[in-house]
Amino acid sequence: MVTTSTMTTRLHDVISRREVLLRAVPALSALTVVVSALWGRVALYADGSNYLYWILRRRTFYWSSYEHFLSRSESQVLTQAPVRLALALHLYPLPWLTALYGVGLFVLPNALWMTAIYRQREAPRFWFFAALYALTLCTQFYAVSESLVTYGLVALVASLLMDGREARPSTAWVVSGLSALLIASYEITLVMAPLLGFILLGWWWRSGMLRTRWTLLSPVVLSLALLFSGTVLSFVTIRSHAESAGPSSALSLHFLSLGGGAVVVGCLVIVAVTTSLYASGTMRRSALLVAGLGVIVLVDPGFWEPPNVAYYARVDVGLMIALALALAAPKLLRRGGADDLNARAPLGSSVLASALVVLLTVSFAANAAGFGAWNRSLQRIVTTHHGVLPFFSGLGKSVHQFYRYGWFWTTPEQSLLDQTARHQAVVNNPSNSQNFEIVPGTPSSYLSPRYFSSS
Repeated sequence: MVTTSTMTTRLHDVISRREVLLRAVPALSALTVVVSALWGRVALYADGSNYLYWILRRRTFYWSSYEHFLSRSESQVLTQAPVRLALALHLYPLPWLTALYGVGLFVLPNALWMTAIYRQREAPRFWFFAALYALTLCTQFYAVSESLVTYGLVALVASLLMDGREARPSTAWVVSGLSALLIASYEITLVMAPLLGFILLGWWWRSGMLRTRWTLLSPVVLSLALLFSGTVLSFVTIRSHAESAGPSSALSLHFLSLGGGAVVVGCLVIVAVTTSLYASGTMRRSALLVAGLGVIVLVDPGFWEPPNVAYYARVDVGLMIALALALAAPKLLRRGGADDLNARAPLGSSVLASALVVLLTVSFAANAAGFGAWNRSLQRIVTTHHGVLPFFSGLGKSVHQFYRYGWFWTTPEQSLLDQTARHQAVVNNPSNSQNFEIVPGTPSSYLSPRYFSSS
């Protein structure tokens, strides 16, 4: 005869196995994103090809010559470091350099997020950070977006401060190091840096007797000074009207017309999942219902965002991550508050967060495969044509394909970086940018022959 205690034990075993399986979802998602991005050469999408081209030509780090873009310089150095190291070691094959650029653009931010998520593996906060990571899948396809590094750094700092453990000087010093990297990472730090400062103050206040010791106070004060510096630089950047610095571009009708509805629904699901982890009773059930309805909407592949939406959604996603962190922060402002989160997460939260991660990962992988196909078609065109070639009839099977993956001002550089032998490439035709012109032997005038192998 099966006793009640035996049934309870079996139920706990089933729940534990379910949790183990679900907790593998974020890691599998990050692996899928990295592999599909490298396989599809997503590093060459849009401005990625332009950045890599100038890194190779100048043999140095590249960022915009506009003064206000120096606010992104640290994150650009981080993402471009693998290519620069390869050049310093005299490794020149273009396929290798393209792959290494993909490592900087995709492996780094995903590694930061996975570290932040799996620090919380024993707590419901795991699903809070997993849900936030899912939201970045809406913007990861625009490879050169420095916001990806910013989001990952912010998530890691928040994870360090929200893990429910006692405050330690070692943790505070790590936070100060990450805060230094946030000084020139992206303009959205105008919102995120002050928020991290408030979370840090709450974490410091909960440290009790250790609060007044210089071993803890010194790194906390240093972190606050660094976060303040990042906030000031972001403010100066936005005041200088840097491109895409303000939220208006992300929240525009143009953003929605490009398919940004998927991002909006994703944001709604994030808020609902977050609320379910910090609420109970009717509020929790209502939040889970809203998240479930949002996930159902995203099941339709036609609702997934096209790649170019990532460009317009960067600030929007950053604001949503900040809002979610702000919803969680009050738990840290009273002693013992973080320990309230050590209970088991509701079943609905883990399932819905996992479903959101899976859906948006599939969307990313599908776009990566599509861009890879577009990239190969461009290579075939470059090697088999010459003369003036119209955009839409020559560089894609249809107008839709070109608009989805082609960028007028970066396709010439992309065609150069695609080549493994010294033959023709695409250059812009000066006639109102309505055509591309295929010119034999063009690469030799753009890049040193050392970048082209005869094999």
